[in-house]
Amino acid sequence: MKLDLCLMGAAAVCMAASADALEFEVVHWWTTQTESAAVRTLAEAWTATGHSWIDGALAGEDACALMVNRVVGGDPMDACVPINIHSLQRMWLSNAAFNDAGLPVPTNWDEFVARADALRAAGKLPMAMGGQP
Repeated sequence: MKLDLCLMGAAAVCMAASADALEFEVVHWWTTQTESAAVRTLAEAWTATGHSWIDGALAGEDACALMVNRVVGGDPMDACVPINIHSLQRMWLSNAAFNDAGLPVPTNWDEFVARADALRAAGKLPMAMGGQP
């Protein structure tokens, strides 16, 4: 939430600024292929407005340490993370798995649970967890 507020505040400052191009330094830990693509999309949208995006991608704990050191040292970046898309309460499902099993794709948790046995009977694994990028 604080990071989202930081970005909104920075955006408000940018909108209120003169027509001069602004350099916007963004430090983040979005380094996987899909995360990098998401950041690149945001950076391209920002630079299309005539401003400059200075990307500070760092993998793992290095990003957090850098952010803390920069803020404590009086040299904060303009934003820590552009938006917060990481969340533990999200679940992705395969429409194709439900379609192959002849089941309607669920739109909520109760529907998913109600169809899990039928999905399993059709030879599909109803739920799995993974840690790969």
